[in-house]
Amino acid sequence: MSKISFISKKAFFIKVLLLLLLILGVRFYLEKEESEKIKRNLTFQQEQYVNVLYESINQTLLALDRMASRHLGTENYLFQLWKSDAENYYDHFQTFQAIEWANSETKIEWIYPTEGNESAIGLILNKEGRRDLALSYAKKYQKGAITKPLTLVQGGLGFLTIHPTFKDNQTSGYIVGVFKAKRILSKFVDENFYVDVSIDNESVFKQIKKEHHKKYFTKKTIPIRNTEWTFSVIPSTVVMEKSGRTYWIRHFVYFVVFLFGFLFLAYQHRNRSKEIELESDLIQSNQYRDLALEGAGLGIWDWYLKTNEVKFDRRWAEMLGLDVNAIDMELSTWEDRVHPEDLQSAYDDIKLYMDGKTDRYENIHRMKHADGHWVYILDRGRFSDFDDEGNPIRFTGTHMDVTARKEIARDLSLILENVAVGIWSYDPLSKTLSWDKSMFHIYELDPNDFDNTFESCLRNVDLEDRDRVEKEFNQSLMTDHQFDIKFKIKTKSGDKFIRAKAFVERDNAKKPILVNGVSIDVTKETRAINKANEQIKIAQHQAKLASLGELAAGVGHEINNPLTIIKGYIDTLKRRSKKEDSGVDQKFIMYLEKIDEASTRIENIVGGLRTFSISDDAEMDLFDPVIAIDSCLNMTREIYSNQDIDINFNNKIEHKELLLYGSSGKFQQIIMNLLKNAKDAVLKSSKKQIDIICNENHGHLEVIIKDTGKGIPKELHEKIFDPFFTTKDVNEGTGIGLSLAQNFIREMNGEITISSELNEGTQISLNFPINSTQEKVETSTSSDGGNLKGKVLIVDDESHILELLKIVLEDFGLDVVSAENGKEGLDLFLSEEKIDLIISDVKMPVMDGPSFLNAIKENDQKTKPKFIFMTGGVDLDLGKEFKNQIDGYIYKPFEDESIYDMIEKCLGE
Repeated sequence: MSKISFISKKAFFIKVLLLLLLILGVRFYLEKEESEKIKRNLTFQQEQYVNVLYESINQTLLALDRMASRHLGTENYLFQLWKSDAENYYDHFQTFQAIEWANSETKIEWIYPTEGNESAIGLILNKEGRRDLALSYAKKYQKGAITKPLTLVQGGLGFLTIHPTFKDNQTSGYIVGVFKAKRILSKFVDENFYVDVSIDNESVFKQIKKEHHKKYFTKKTIPIRNTEWTFSVIPSTVVMEKSGRTYWIRHFVYFVVFLFGFLFLAYQHRNRSKEIELESDLIQSNQYRDLALEGAGLGIWDWYLKTNEVKFDRRWAEMLGLDVNAIDMELSTWEDRVHPEDLQSAYDDIKLYMDGKTDRYENIHRMKHADGHWVYILDRGRFSDFDDEGNPIRFTGTHMDVTARKEIARDLSLILENVAVGIWSYDPLSKTLSWDKSMFHIYELDPNDFDNTFESCLRNVDLEDRDRVEKEFNQSLMTDHQFDIKFKIKTKSGDKFIRAKAFVERDNAKKPILVNGVSIDVTKETRAINKANEQIKIAQHQAKLASLGELAAGVGHEINNPLTIIKGYIDTLKRRSKKEDSGVDQKFIMYLEKIDEASTRIENIVGGLRTFSISDDAEMDLFDPVIAIDSCLNMTREIYSNQDIDINFNNKIEHKELLLYGSSGKFQQIIMNLLKNAKDAVLKSSKKQIDIICNENHGHLEVIIKDTGKGIPKELHEKIFDPFFTTKDVNEGTGIGLSLAQNFIREMNGEITISSELNEGTQISLNFPINSTQEKVETSTSSDGGNLKGKVLIVDDESHILELLKIVLEDFGLDVVSAENGKEGLDLFLSEEKIDLIISDVKMPVMDGPSFLNAIKENDQKTKPKFIFMTGGVDLDLGKEFKNQIDGYIYKPFEDESIYDMIEKCLGE
């Protein structure tokens, strides 16, 4: 071998060696890059599994917190209400082994589901150390607590969560969640990962199914309530790259067999095969992750902070009815769908996290679905990547649709009123007061306007309550006195009522070290109670009025009967004394006139009671408003005059008969209420005068009531028509008179207006549409002659009225028979050959007027006579009750002319 040949071969081998070193160097570099890429991807996946596990546990704890809070203060915790809640949560989350209820003595009384959990019934929680530790924490801090790992009585390893309920600051019971670790955790774990979950360094769940690659071990500790949870995750060799130590032999064989020309292709093929295999494993791993996220109802987003690019996954888009392939992967895609009222709140919570004030970002906001409705989203996230200087460059988080929970809360509010509760704490050493968001919402304050002092809080308390609140709070700090107080605050929207409770924590020297408290907005409840008390007063007042009405009706009936006799005989004497041959002295006639005038005053008062006592649900009909006003004045003029009040009625339409359509009884109630207000207004005035004016104005009736009282300030003109508002002194008015009057006026299509000046009096104007009008025609009916013909049966249990009415009717030329009750009247009707007209009282013994009328109507043997009812009662609307059954009605006391006209009409027909 020549020297040149040796050198050539040596160079060849050197080249081959260099080429082999080059190939090995490239392989090493590529494997390192791939290893780093795999490490980043796996680290991200492991972080996601930890988040999913944490979210799953946290959501179930929050659910039981809400369940316990709904029963805060419940006096009788009903089994059916508890069972309904437990069944809903058990079916919705599917993570509980069972949900239990323990009484205040920590004895398990109820459990759902019962099947498979019977052994837990009757268990005493504080008999076992780990359960007792959680109980003590829950009672002390009044919130849910978690036990350390324990062996469940149902079998298997797990833990309990204990959530206290309170009544009057005493523990009333416990909501207990039973969690079998395997049941809650295994459903979210990829079988290709080693997972170890421990509570306070005691393992509660492990999954070891395959060989694991400890190079990419992830361990994370997260505080949950009173415990620390540690999540350890290691990927298996299935999802890791295969050992690369044998691949260089394959490369060398490829190099020898296929020489230099096939070496690069062989390398590419090996690299691609490896890549495909890893991609397949990663795809499979991602599928497990997707199943876990799907089960938890979570969508994923990644926000790249430097570019504002955001990646949304399929589940995120589906929550909003969107196609993930059709949306822009940028921040505006999220911003444009957030409700305008919620966007700023979301960014505020993001800023709190970015500024290091919270350990993660969390916010609930509304987002618009593709079909137009709003979806409630629970949004959570943390930084997932940083640059070389430690600045965050990637923000990763989850979306969860919590709309159904919002709807459940709305449904539950139908059973239990939604109460606004704020949480606060006070540090006596630094004298700082801390509020949660709900407190700012209740007080309607911006956090920037609150300087975290107790004095800042007191500024919003009503002046009347401020000293009391401060005194009670200081007393609770210095002694064992419990702070539990109700007071009024001033807010932008008006007054609110707050109930505040506080619990003071003390050191061994009994000095206060921390005050934890809650404030509950009880405005609705307080106003409802106040309104109910006001309604009770009104009901009592109305009951008194009703009793007076019944008394007035009875008295009126008793007055009308003797008054009928008096007026009847006066009319008879007057009629007979006017005859030329009577020879009666004119002074006697004058005396009769005075007696008649006095009895007419009594008749007007009783007649006014009759009209005014007609029920509020009386039928709508045409009526004369002037007559109705006259009736009111007849009832009140005498009473008001005794208080030196002058009432003047100026009727400018007295030449016309003007009719309104509506309820005459309600119209009179309107007038009486306005007269009562006017009377109260002038009582303390030097000039006590009330003017009533009736006028026709363009087809409308105008009624004006003016008084000379002190007047009403202009700012109160609109409020006086509000229910329960009154300008009168305490116990002098209910505040419902004008409100009722306004409602009655609107029923008649009318209007009411007020004009008033301080110290100049008040004018109330009523305006009603006129239904019909005609000129009044003066008529005179002569009842002196005996020109009526026919036989009349009169029935009344008052013998004097029978005698009087018989005299009057016989003077009219009628043939008269009489009876003292309906039974006697029926016998006479059947025995007499013919009766042309029956005049019957309504209230009688043995057989009353309506029964007598029915007996006459049901008789088919004789011709039906005309029938007239008469009554002395003030509470009976005969025209309504016996409409279409009788031919007329007469109210006692009656006048001869009215009886003559009625009989002439009946017998003339």
